[in-house]
Amino acid sequence: MPAKIRSIPARDLNVDHVAAWSSILDQCDLLESPYLRPEFARAVGSVRNDVEVAVVECDDEPMAFLPFRRMAWGAGRPAGGWLANFQAIISRPDFHVDPVALVRACGLRTWRFDQLLLPQKSLAPFIWRSWDAPYVDLSNGFEGYCRRLRIGRNRLTELQRQQRKMSKDLGEVRFEAHVGSRDILKTLFDWKGSQYERSGQRNIFASSWVCELLDLLLEYQCEELSSMLSVLYTGDRVAAVAYTLRSGPNLHGWFTTFDRELSTYSPGMLLLMEIFRAAESLGIRRVDLGKGPEAYKQRFMTDASRVYEGTIDASTMVSSMRHGWWRTKDWVRASRLANTARASLKLVRGVHGWLEMG
Repeated sequence: MPAKIRSIPARDLNVDHVAAWSSILDQCDLLESPYLRPEFARAVGSVRNDVEVAVVECDDEPMAFLPFRRMAWGAGRPAGGWLANFQAIISRPDFHVDPVALVRACGLRTWRFDQLLLPQKSLAPFIWRSWDAPYVDLSNGFEGYCRRLRIGRNRLTELQRQQRKMSKDLGEVRFEAHVGSRDILKTLFDWKGSQYERSGQRNIFASSWVCELLDLLLEYQCEELSSMLSVLYTGDRVAAVAYTLRSGPNLHGWFTTFDRELSTYSPGMLLLMEIFRAAESLGIRRVDLGKGPEAYKQRFMTDASRVYEGTIDASTMVSSMRHGWWRTKDWVRASRLANTARASLKLVRGVHGWLEMG
């Protein structure tokens, strides 16, 4: 019997959907991520009206799911937009779903992804480029991790020295793995938002739904999906804050920020190391850092997953044109025109970001 595909509002996922979706995730280690949980899709759908889930069924049994955000002109994006650090078509290992038929059945012209995990070979033709997404393997505990640490013992010793100095100068340094404080969450919004603005990026916390989502997820404290709002204090002063999401033994870094007045002590790095140190006692075996060129990721990573960027287009002609555009853009980047093109691309990215987070 041919598959039946329908899309429903993410907030309307029922117990049977969640059970089937969870069963699929249990069968595929590659899809172990809080961003791929049905609870995450439902949470985003509770603060936005344009988040849906495509459900693929055979004989009334769910076989695959695709969470997406329906945007203008038939465009589809990951359900969490830029907030979804991993994306995927969630399907049973032995089930094949035609990506183009899936997009068409959802009434979309295109579905764009930028951090796709790839358990399905059928998605390979739709990929433009790939990236490393660093992670930290903590399966052998903190000491085992330190033995593999790329930054070496010298950097670790330097962080320990900075921690002792901060404790001496400002008060005892202490770490809390999770606090359910809205005041601390507000501090993260303010500090991280100011950081975005200083760097010329759009302040995503200016979008009310983003703040609502993080506030909502603060209440999620179960095995399937939970948040961690971790804090590093010096004396009674908040030095750094990290908001992470967890699913089982996998933790994914989301937002980290710190008091700029304390930057000489590297409080953000100190907080990260405290999270790694506490991982074994918390049952955490892996911390994903997400794709990106940040130097700290290269220093602290032990390995990397591969994530992919591309588009599934309902029209084969549009797909060919889009691939041509990306080949041209890659050529321009490598040519003498790169500096001129970079300024234009920065403007385009700004508009794109506004559309994504609006």
